[in-house]
Formats: sequence, structure tokens, C-alpha cells
Amino acid sequence: QRLYDLTERVLPGEVDTRVPSNDELGRFLVRRALSAHGVAREREIQEHIYAANRKVIAKALRQLLDAAEVVEVSVAGLEGNPYYALPPALDSAGQEDGGSTRISLLSPFDNLVIQRDRIWRLFGFDYTLECFTPAAKRKYGYFALPILWGERFVGRLDPKAARSRRTLAINTLAFEAEFTEFKELLPLLAEALVDLARANDCDEVELGAVSPRKVRRELERLVVGRMGQSG
Repeated sequence: QRLYDLTERVLPGEVDTRVPSNDELGRFLVRRALSAHGVAREREIQEHIYAANRKVIAKALRQLLDAAEVVEVSVAGLEGNPYYALPPALDSAGQEDGGSTRISLLSPFDNLVIQRDRIWRLFGFDYTLECFTPAAKRKYGYFALPILWGERFVGRLDPKAARSRRTLAINTLAFEAEFTEFKELLPLLAEALVDLARANDCDEVELGAVSPRKVRRELERLVVGRMGQSG
């Protein structure tokens, strides 16, 4: 839903509502992009929000570098291609936060995956949103969600809520070809699927095609058990 009102009735009086200069806009966009991505190339910063031209972004990036508000970094394996980051992002880099046990089902429009070539370079994950692909040519499904486990992309799944049956249908679930750590992952994935079902007012999870097929039965068992516990 969208609600409309007068500016002065929404924003506090102390908010500066003047149109920003190009320099102000550029610095804002650089900071916003790096806050979203952690590290990014100049082109990736430009493509985060299309609100200023490349020259504005380039100038703002140089200004922030000169002021030490942004630092240049290198990514292992991608040397020679400068990346940029905000200093606080580097302060927290490498800290253990239990990420290896966290699983996330990402929207195709999540900041982490919205730039498909970037995610391929950094993670080796080849992802395409196939809702614009003819059905006969789809490989993973209409609206496949990337599965992020810790710091790795391990697969994708295509869910659809059949609300008339109060069932979350997982039309396809495909793991990356090299992935083998199913014993550790499947309980976490089962929990994530049940949470997704509950969020969509569904009482059951129905598995369709699973690749590799050998993990389907165990995942189904875990989902049924988890659904019973949360019912």
C-alpha cells in the first residue's frame, strides 16, 4: 500500500528538504552502495541506484577517498580490479558471528544478488531470475530463491504458496553440483522452509523435484517433523 500526505506533515521540521547538489548526491550514493554491498567496484556503485550519472559518482568516490571515508581494497583472486569499502566494514571483516550455521533464502532482488555478474565474480554463483524466460526454457523455476549458507551459495529453490490448500509447494530444489554437506545443511533448510510456510499462512510443505534426488526423503522427513513441532 502507498499512502500520500503533505511533506510537512510527514517529515520533522528540522529535516533539510532542499534539493541536494551533485556533490552531496554523489557522496550519498557512494555511501549507500557501499553500506549495502560491503565491498564494490566503481561500476557496481554506479549501478546500485540510478540517481546520478557516472561522472558524479566518480567525483564523489575520489572525494571520499581523499577524506579517508572510503578505502580501496583488493579481493583475493581479483587483483588488479580495485574494490572500495567503508572503514567500519573492514573493522568487522573476518569476525566469527556463527554465519556457518545460518541459512537465508534470498529474494532475487536482494542487494547481495541483484547484480548477477558481481555475484558470479565473488562467489562463483551463476544466477538468473527466470520469470522472464519462456517456461519451456526454465532450468530452476519461475521465481527461484538463492540459498545462502554462511558465506556460500549452495543452491536455489522455487516456492509457490497454494493458499487454497494452505500448502507451500517447492516446485524445484537444486543444490550446486559440488555441494555435499547435506547432513549439516538439511535440518537448517527444513527449518527455513517451515518458517517460509508459516509466513505465508501455510500448514504444509510439499516438495517437488529435488536435485540430487537422494536427499529428498530425508528433507521431507525433517520438514514434517519441524512442522509438527511448530504447529
